[in-house]
Amino acid sequence: MNLGQLASAIAERFGLPEAQAKELAAFAFGKIAQTLKGGRRAYFRDFGSFAKRIRPARRVRHPRTGEIIWIPAGPAVRFTAAPALIRAIAMRRRRRKSRQTARRKRRN
Repeated sequence: MNLGQLASAIAERFGLPEAQAKELAAFAFGKIAQTLKGGRRAYFRDFGSFAKRIRPARRVRHPRTGEIIWIPAGPAVRFTAAPALIRAIAMRRRRRKSRQTARRKRRN
């Protein structure tokens, strides 16, 4: 899903013009970015949290030349999924496994 698709879904659900829905979505993402820039965490219940972290400087090997390159430290965003989101995503898979397990048990 991208910003345009999200804006279309918001516009359809709330009966807004698509341009206004896109502006609302962009505003929400902008506020999340401001929060992270300030060094704070953005947490959304039953979805997850975004946190700013500093990735340490490191040495890597250039894949084409084999030369070792130094990459400086820099900011990164870390997302941690909430348990409710993990359960919502895994629910379908879990059901299939339990059915298959039950079938196997009956056969034996």
